[in-house]
Amino acid sequence: MKSKVLGVIAIVITSVLGGCTVAPSSTNKPQETTVNSTPTTIITSQPESTYRSIAPTVVPTQQPGDTSEVANEAKITKDDFNIRYNGTTINDSTSFKEIAGELGIKIGKVDDNIYIKAGTQSGDWYLVDYPNKNSENLRIEYVTSEVFGTYIVSVDLYNVKTNRNIGVGDSEQRLLAAYGDTVEPIDNGDYTVCYKYPLSNDQSKVYSEDKVITFIVDKLTKKVTEIYINYNNYKAMDDLDITSFD
Repeated sequence: MKSKVLGVIAIVITSVLGGCTVAPSSTNKPQETTVNSTPTTIITSQPESTYRSIAPTVVPTQQPGDTSEVANEAKITKDDFNIRYNGTTINDSTSFKEIAGELGIKIGKVDDNIYIKAGTQSGDWYLVDYPNKNSENLRIEYVTSEVFGTYIVSVDLYNVKTNRNIGVGDSEQRLLAAYGDTVEPIDNGDYTVCYKYPLSNDQSKVYSEDKVITFIVDKLTKKVTEIYINYNNYKAMDDLDITSFD
């Protein structure tokens, strides 16, 4: 009888485990992209990483020569969504037209380093390899629309650090010391885990709200391999009537 009960518990636990994507890919709508019955043109910029299970919380051990301390908890604030790049502050509080002007990005223009990720009747979703696709420090996504205006969607950090001085190549231990070790890593069952830090500090909302910072960590090297800041991904999908990029 005990073994049957344990078996049922195991099935229930397995069924509630979620997945992790770097960028939100759907809004719980049918998996078909439409705009008022008109098909949406989608150009996928890059494959999205998907994770299917949740691993126990990782509490890193102190390494020789590493004097950093692991924080119990570090609340996320609006300042964590400020990115400094060559004297320009990137965030969603400042007009993206102002940010684009400082960075030399021409709104609504396409070239070798800027292309349309999605185009609909409501507006266009642009992806910018900055400063160029051959030496990319940032990847910026933004929406421009006659109805909803122009605003930043997200930023991928390649050679730029976060507001807490964490960048690609930093150790998992350093990441947890800066952002707290109370967040459970989401494990893809292969070679990476991801940590999601929402502005709301509510882990139940990382798949339903914007304002989330995601770190991807290699399980073997214990190094940060990707950093993605979601400012308005869900808003953009709703505004442009996009249901999925799958």
